[in-house]
Amino acid sequence: MTLFRALSKLLLLIFLHGAWSEHVCQLYLNTVQYYPFRQEETIGCQSHGSFPYEVKNLSKETLHSLRSRLLNYELIWVSIRDEWIDNTTVTVPTNMTLSTISSLNEERRQLSKTSGIYQILMLRIIALDSEPDLSSEQLYNLTFVDDASLRGQMEKCSFGKLQIVPTKYGVMDVRVQRNATNTQHVLLVEDAYQVAKTLVNEDVDTILDLVDGVMVVVPPGTLGGWTAFGWFNGKHTSFNNLWAGYLGATMHEIGHNLGLPHAYENGVEYEDHTGYMGTAPQQMHFPQKCYNAPNHWHLGWYSRTLEIDGDALTSPTNVKLAAFVDYDMATDEHYVIIKLRDYYMQYNRATKFNVDTSEMRDMVTIVESGDHKTNLVAGLDSQSRYWQSPIGIVVEVCRFDDSSEPNYVELNIGLSKTDCGFAWTQEPSTFPIPRPFLFPTLSPKPLDQQILTSTSPTLAPSVVPTIHPITSPHHAAIEPVIPSQTPTSVKETNPAPHTDIADKGQSEGSTFNPATNTSASDVGPTASQEQEPIKRVKPLFAVQIMLVVLAGALFVVIMLILRMRCKRRKGRAEERSATKQNNGVSEDANQSKSDEAIVCSVKSDSLTDKSPNTSLDTFDEESNGNLDSDEKFKPCR
Repeated sequence: MTLFRALSKLLLLIFLHGAWSEHVCQLYLNTVQYYPFRQEETIGCQSHGSFPYEVKNLSKETLHSLRSRLLNYELIWVSIRDEWIDNTTVTVPTNMTLSTISSLNEERRQLSKTSGIYQILMLRIIALDSEPDLSSEQLYNLTFVDDASLRGQMEKCSFGKLQIVPTKYGVMDVRVQRNATNTQHVLLVEDAYQVAKTLVNEDVDTILDLVDGVMVVVPPGTLGGWTAFGWFNGKHTSFNNLWAGYLGATMHEIGHNLGLPHAYENGVEYEDHTGYMGTAPQQMHFPQKCYNAPNHWHLGWYSRTLEIDGDALTSPTNVKLAAFVDYDMATDEHYVIIKLRDYYMQYNRATKFNVDTSEMRDMVTIVESGDHKTNLVAGLDSQSRYWQSPIGIVVEVCRFDDSSEPNYVELNIGLSKTDCGFAWTQEPSTFPIPRPFLFPTLSPKPLDQQILTSTSPTLAPSVVPTIHPITSPHHAAIEPVIPSQTPTSVKETNPAPHTDIADKGQSEGSTFNPATNTSASDVGPTASQEQEPIKRVKPLFAVQIMLVVLAGALFVVIMLILRMRCKRRKGRAEERSATKQNNGVSEDANQSKSDEAIVCSVKSDSLTDKSPNTSLDTFDEESNGNLDSDEKFKPCR
């Protein structure tokens, strides 16, 4: 049946080609990278024996439809007329549409070879005015020999499932009769294909029929500022000069050949740097990393995968997610990739051949796949432990184990509650859970230890207050229960609103804390409560009272100290005041004696300075009686 179908299609293609002078070509989605972070997508059409033409003047509706179908890995053949072809382009008239001859959706992965021997022919173009800066030997080593090369990384990331090997021609120098400067690179590539077909001397329509992939190295100087060029789910890649030696660029473009789209983060193209489908640095042998989770799922390199049906998820699921770099050590209890509808998770351990992953290192990455792209939406670790999907499914990090082989992280995936000892019903955040509240969360007691409502007056209260509430009132009186003297072994790590765990979907291995997951509707103990004796939680009231007493005592001591200091300051002030008063009296007495001595001195000097014939009576007359009799005759001391 398969042979009959192939022959029918071949006869149809031959008939169409001869009847209307038309060419039948296969369509490809071409992705051209421009520096620094810009891309352009075009539709290419490859006919037998020629390099793919670029199809132009397509309507937006046709372009969008073909792009979607090609990104869904359909193989599409169309019919083009000779008059539409001009050098390397096919211009479709405005009033014309492409006629689809055949579409092989059932063979959608035929060209996307992701395992086995992957043979690559590398062409090094030598133009009339220039040639690539890297020699043939350097390109060979950077691609096929070095440890951190295209071959080395593909082999390590796939654990030997995909092996990149050169052809017997190695790196082929191809001389074309064109200048590279100010020339479109596709013209140089088309000429190189024709020359290479002559050099290999094989009976094929195109060199693409000989190998799994063709890498073309273009000399510098071409138009457009482009960096690399690759077919999505095809066989061809082109590199502008040195970009053929950059590990990130070669892994990115060959990734397109393998059917991998660009990697987004939060809706921004190229921003996912966990793998190779984001941006590529201009470095050789760097970075050493692999691809993100949905890309690894598509490539099919890891068999330890788990797909969870979100609609059928009724109870929490505990999963051990091993680091994909330790895939060879994973056992039956470990998974490497988890798929939850359109979301994929893997443990991005930054070690071994993934040591250079530059984002969300050593974290669980959650990547959405849809609309022909991948989108990094979250990363979980011991700090950011929770993520909730748009449909309400919660992923929680329980613990990391990086000491075992393989390194793994234990996840719990459930609805609005988890099985890691942290119960909550609110929407989880990406921040750590706050420390527990000071006061214990009230939790119900078993039925046989409940103090039920009585119609008679209540007796004297017990010494130790009961902190367990009664979940449901009863009208039958029973004897009061004396509290246990030993503390309870149930400890609530994260107090939260109570949720009911007595649902039928609860798994047998659930380790939910009864004290944090019992609702008011529960009227009896669970199985675990019946098997183990219930121990009371020691109340904190005594501790609180002690703290209050200590605070009061400390306040009294501080007030006494302040009062003593005030008294000391007051006494010192009074002493200084008395000292100043005593010093003032002494100074007044000394001043009086000094004034009296000065007066005596003045009198003496006055009497001495008079002439001999000046009598005492004369002096008295001149003084006008200013000196009284006492002052005249008072002796000086």
